[in-house]
Amino acid sequence: MKKRHNTLILLSSIFIILIAAQISSAAFQLGNRSYNIVKVYGDRTPLSGWINISLDSEPADSLLKDNFGNSITIKELLDMNNADYDCFPFDCSSNYVAGEEKTGQIIRISKGQTVYLGFKIPNGEDVTISALNFNITSTATQTSCSEPLYIDILDDGMIETNIEFQASDDFSCVYGSGGCFDVENANNEERVMIGETEYCQEISIPNNVPNLILKAYIDKGSTIAELYAELYNSDFDKKGECKLEQETASIWSCLLNAQINKGKYFVCVYANKETDYGLWVETKEPLCGFFGKPTQWEGDYTADYGLYAVGPKYRKETSSRIEISENKNGVILDEINSYLADRYGNNCENSCLIPLAITSTTDLDLTVSDISLNYLTKTGARVKENIFMAKKEPALLSSEFIKLKLDKANFTISGEYGEYMLKLTLGGSKLLQTEISIEPVPEIHDLYPKIFDAGIPVTFIVNITSEKPIVKILWDFGDNSTAETNTTEVVHTYSGFGSYTVTVTAIDSEGREGSKSFIVVSGEPRLAINLTLQLNKQALDSLEQDIAKLGWFKSYAEKILGIEDMKLQLESIENKFNEYVTHGAEEEEWLELASQLISLNIPVSFAPTIVAKAPLHAIITWEQIDPSLLAELGAGTINEGASMESYKKAIVNWLTKLAEEKEISIEEKVYSALYLDGTHEEKLTFLKIELPPIQAQELYMVIDADPEKIKLKNNELRTKEANGKFAIIFGEKELENRQTIELIIENKADIYSGLIYLSPEFGMLEETLVIEPCNYNGVCESGENWRNCRHDCKPAKIAVFLLFILFAAAFAAYIAIQEWYKKYYVKRLFKDRNEYYNLITFVYRMLSQGKTEKEIKRILKQYKWKSEQIDYALKKARGERSMAWEIPVFAKRDKAVMQREIRKRLVSGSTPSYNPKRI
Repeated sequence: MKKRHNTLILLSSIFIILIAAQISSAAFQLGNRSYNIVKVYGDRTPLSGWINISLDSEPADSLLKDNFGNSITIKELLDMNNADYDCFPFDCSSNYVAGEEKTGQIIRISKGQTVYLGFKIPNGEDVTISALNFNITSTATQTSCSEPLYIDILDDGMIETNIEFQASDDFSCVYGSGGCFDVENANNEERVMIGETEYCQEISIPNNVPNLILKAYIDKGSTIAELYAELYNSDFDKKGECKLEQETASIWSCLLNAQINKGKYFVCVYANKETDYGLWVETKEPLCGFFGKPTQWEGDYTADYGLYAVGPKYRKETSSRIEISENKNGVILDEINSYLADRYGNNCENSCLIPLAITSTTDLDLTVSDISLNYLTKTGARVKENIFMAKKEPALLSSEFIKLKLDKANFTISGEYGEYMLKLTLGGSKLLQTEISIEPVPEIHDLYPKIFDAGIPVTFIVNITSEKPIVKILWDFGDNSTAETNTTEVVHTYSGFGSYTVTVTAIDSEGREGSKSFIVVSGEPRLAINLTLQLNKQALDSLEQDIAKLGWFKSYAEKILGIEDMKLQLESIENKFNEYVTHGAEEEEWLELASQLISLNIPVSFAPTIVAKAPLHAIITWEQIDPSLLAELGAGTINEGASMESYKKAIVNWLTKLAEEKEISIEEKVYSALYLDGTHEEKLTFLKIELPPIQAQELYMVIDADPEKIKLKNNELRTKEANGKFAIIFGEKELENRQTIELIIENKADIYSGLIYLSPEFGMLEETLVIEPCNYNGVCESGENWRNCRHDCKPAKIAVFLLFILFAAAFAAYIAIQEWYKKYYVKRLFKDRNEYYNLITFVYRMLSQGKTEKEIKRILKQYKWKSEQIDYALKKARGERSMAWEIPVFAKRDKAVMQREIRKRLVSGSTPSYNPKRI
């Protein structure tokens, strides 16, 4: 008993410790009435309900996630709910924590890595920075086509431009037209003749360069003439010109000595007279070139020409002195002081940190030294000569209990009809879990009209589809008035001008609800259209701000969303509106204009609605690997003696082994266009794959998506299409260095549905490749049996026989245990077996005389018989089983023995009816 008591204390202590640990680490807490979630949904309908939550130093980037693939940061959800919360730091920007302090820092940075340093002001009030100076010296492992280092003072996304890196003599950085010009296509097409009118091709120069070599694919003719190359910027300002000289049979080039900043340019070629020199051309989409005078050209691209540029690589070693003061880089100094004011209120009594973000495009060693931070406080001037390593952390959010509407998160519930368990987590910790169901709820499609006159009754008509009859429709007009109908029409009058949100809820005969909101505008036609115009212009402005943050795929997003078309249509409607206001218009014309405006439907924002990150090996599925596709891509020839399944197995083994040594991570963001009515459309998927150095001659990254809908950040990567799929092929030298691959795919792509996989060339699989008789086709054929091909030949007979033997053995064991237990149990209850039979005989006689169990128990307890003995005797006297799960194998034998003993005692009279004394 003492041991059991000690164990109970130990378990209780562990339980209390675990609970305490959970409480001490929690950064959020649900309220007493913690949540209310709508239980029934249709397929692809928004999650609806609320959570009542308080926050305590919760990271701003903590993801609220569900198990249907939706996620949103807690800060985004708070802002969408206009919630009241506190930030640390108070401007809700990233927090920087100072680490080790030194007079200088020597740092090793890997390609693509960003490190954070900080200039720390330990104390002082009314702080103002007067100067900041420091040296940066870097030594890279190799020359690079990209600037080796990006310095971002304040980590605000503004790359400082006062650092000059030296160029090398290695001109091997090719600046082309982003995959437009195809040499193979051009080689098969007829050349165009060069004359006095320019041929121009768009190119992209990603970095600032001190000079360029302009190049052209040209077949020499018989005309004696001079050929020239020009470079124009995107505004068609001429940056320079040089005379072309023949370099090889088809390549002509010349050096352009001019400082060129990164951006979009046009390389143009012309001759001093008409010639028979042939410029290479091809006309396969996409097109990036035109024929005509650059300063006069307007229109679409018509062809791709063999024109490009080559720039120098940056040197391995570079050194620069950063000087920031009123006299030099005064703008940056103003930004630093504004940062101190906004973030700290110029009060550094508890220290202030000025961050410095340094990003490298290659592996290098970096030294920061000779630091001088001069600043003024209200007690005088001071100087700091130290620098800190810093850690960037998200802002921390705290709040009292606040009710957050989950409808604002735009989470979509999707799946087949049935019961589901909805799970919500915040920052990886469980928030709530509740049962929901997906059912064929009424689906609301549209509402008409959306623009109407104020003060006049308007008949709203809603379009609904439903499996079951609609029995009730609830209307919320957004002006504090509601209605209920059993038809799809309702009449309502808005007394004021403005925009309103009408919410329609349809209820079917099963009690299932479907709901949707619409924006409507009330007013004079002119006023209503003007209000809607302003809403659309604001939406477009907000949309463009979102797109401006996208970086390299900004232009692709603009194209997918049709931004230019939206602008043109909006401009056309606005011009027509102004014309109608000035000159007047018929009612039909106003209505037509209103209809055009409504159909425009401009999104209000463009943002990620799904964010995911995972190790690549964890999301690769067996089914997606296609050895025949890899063979077509150039991975090798399928061995005649090996099945497709054996290749799949070998590739999976290779990936598993690779994952043990180094992780390949993949990050996904699905960007959606969000509309005023709360709906969204998934427009594109951004993927970022971090590929560490890998030992292989070639590596194939296969992406299961339409190649026409894939765009790469780095167009210099080697790509290939096969069987409607897209592949990136890496060579041995590329695989020696870490690679960061960024790409976008039009519409939604899901990394968890077999989107991407990797494979080396087949030669690396030979050690693990198994040549076997099994072809894994599900049919047991000649040469295959359950020993060498269990996949196709199932050992059914053996399995059935073994199951029978196992069942028989288990049955026999149970019988043996049962019989042993019965004997042991009787022996424990009755020390003398004769006493056992005497009691059963007494009970048998009492039952035969009509006595009840209650009477028999009362009599026997007077003679000190235990309840357990009495109950057992009652069961035996009635012929019942003594065990709950008794198999009556020896029931007939036991019954005969029992009857014989009872007869013996009844005949001898050794058990008087009313004197059941114990022996």
